[in-house]
Amino acid sequence: MKSTHGALRARGASAATSLALLLLGVALALLAMRELWWKPAELPVLGQLPAFSLIDHEGAQFDQQRVRGRVWVASFIYTSCQGPCPLLVERLAQLRRRVAPQQLAIVSFSVDPDTDTVEVLRAYAKAHGIEASQSWWIATGPREQVLGLIRNGFASAVEREEPNDGAEPTASGAILHSTRLMLIDADGRIRGTYASADPGEIIRLEAEAKDLPSLPSSSRG
Repeated sequence: MKSTHGALRARGASAATSLALLLLGVALALLAMRELWWKPAELPVLGQLPAFSLIDHEGAQFDQQRVRGRVWVASFIYTSCQGPCPLLVERLAQLRRRVAPQQLAIVSFSVDPDTDTVEVLRAYAKAHGIEASQSWWIATGPREQVLGLIRNGFASAVEREEPNDGAEPTASGAILHSTRLMLIDADGRIRGTYASADPGEIIRLEAEAKDLPSLPSSSRG
């Protein structure tokens, strides 16, 4: 009788152990599935920026090496813009206050380099709280180089609006340009575009910027 009870207890202990192992296996499987489920999707590569050599609003050389190894966001503005630029700059200022400069740099490219000289940009930057020390630069330079980079590197249109009378465009005319923000990775590749006027898009930009590695692929092994 005792041996029967002992066998039953042994079988019960074995069943309990098997059940515990089964539950542990299920828990580990669920945990693995959760990690897989929450893993962020890899952002597509939308383009590769070419080498460039411009000037920032403080008069220093600004080229691709200044931002290599960093995640950054590109925007397109000009200082005399009375349309969407002020709102765009304010959205970038809010972004700068929320996200540390070490996590995300900001580069605003002038679409009016003939007018936006270093002196003009320096005054504009001061008026809008744009500081190179906070990893926010406004870039300008020779017209062909700046507009070539915007049009060919970023695949973004820039056109000066023609007067209604059909006359030739003048330097005082409004400039039509994209207000979308572009997320650039540490290798100089475009990884996302976002509507600057949409707060939800800005939130998405912040989240996706954090998912990008802050070192170029050649340094990650």
